[in-house]
Amino acid sequence: MTITPTAVQGTSGRPAWSPDSSKVALEREREVVVVDRHDQSAESRIGPEGAWVTNPSFSPDGSKIAYAAYSRGPGQDLPDWGLYVARADGSEPRQISKNLGWKPEFSQDGSLIAFTGSGDDGRGYHLTVIEGSGGRERTVSPGGTFETDHCWDPKGQEIVTHSAGEDGTHLWVTDTTGAKSRQITFDPEIPTFDMNPHWSPQGDRIVFERHYWGGGSDLHLVDPYGDETSMLAALPGNQYDPVFSPDGKWIAFAGETAADPGNIDLYLIRSDGTDLKRLTDAPGQELRPSWSPDGQALAYLTRPPGGDDGYGIIEFSTQ
Repeated sequence: MTITPTAVQGTSGRPAWSPDSSKVALEREREVVVVDRHDQSAESRIGPEGAWVTNPSFSPDGSKIAYAAYSRGPGQDLPDWGLYVARADGSEPRQISKNLGWKPEFSQDGSLIAFTGSGDDGRGYHLTVIEGSGGRERTVSPGGTFETDHCWDPKGQEIVTHSAGEDGTHLWVTDTTGAKSRQITFDPEIPTFDMNPHWSPQGDRIVFERHYWGGGSDLHLVDPYGDETSMLAALPGNQYDPVFSPDGKWIAFAGETAADPGNIDLYLIRSDGTDLKRLTDAPGQELRPSWSPDGQALAYLTRPPGGDDGYGIIEFSTQ
C-alpha cells in the first residue's frame, strides 16, 4: 500500500475519478482542476473563467464532466448557481440548468443527471433530475426540505436520497419521475439523522451514516427493497463518508475515536462488518474517500493541523 498526500491549498469536496481511473477531479479553492493519478500534475482547469466551481462528476464514458458553478450565465444580470456540462478537458462549457446544480451525478448510461436543486417553489433543497445533455428537468423530491446527498442504483433506474422532515432525516428511494417514492429508514424509538447514502454495486444494500440527537454517528446498512436496517459494525467513536468498493467487498470510511476526537483517519472494512483496517494515521483529518473505478486506489481529502488542505491517493498493490 502506497500513500501519497499532496498539498493543494483550499481543497474541499469529495474527489471524482475519471472512468478509466487515470485522472482525478478536485476542488481547489474556488475552482476545479483535473490531475493525473500518478504524478499529481494538473492537466486542466474546469469551469467558466472567474466562476466559483464545485462538485465535479465525470460522465460514464469519460467524455464529459458536470459541475455546479456560481457565475453569470446566459441572460443573467447577476451571478447565481447553475449546472454546467463541459468536455472532459474543460472546453466548451454549457449551462444546462439555472437550478442550483449542486452535486451532479450521471446515471449509469449517461442519459440523466441527478442533482440538488431548489425545487419548483424555489425553496429548500430538493432532488432533481435532468437529461444528460440538458433539456427536460423535473423535481423528484420525496417531499422533504433538505435533500443534499444522493446516489444512483447500479441500473440507473432509482435514486436514494436523504430527506429532512419533522421526525428527523431519513433515506428515501425514488424513481426518475418522482411518482414512486418509498421511505427505507426510520427508527420509531430514537430520532435519527440518516445521510450520505451509497448504493452497493450489486444493488442489494445501501450504506449510510446515522447521526443521533444526543451526538455520535455510526454506519448502517439497509435493504433498499425492504426496511431491514443493521449496524455495519460496533466501532468506537464516530464514522462518516462510507463508500463501497467497485466490487462491493469493502467499504472505505472516515472515523474518529473517543480518545482522540477531531483527529479523523481513513479505514477499510469488509462489507459484512469484519476485517477492519486502518489506512491512515496522520495528525489532522483525512476525509471523503473516493474509490478509483479499477478498485486499486482511494483518493481523499487531507486537512493537516496548521497546514494547507490537500488530497491524497492510497494505492493498493493487492486487495
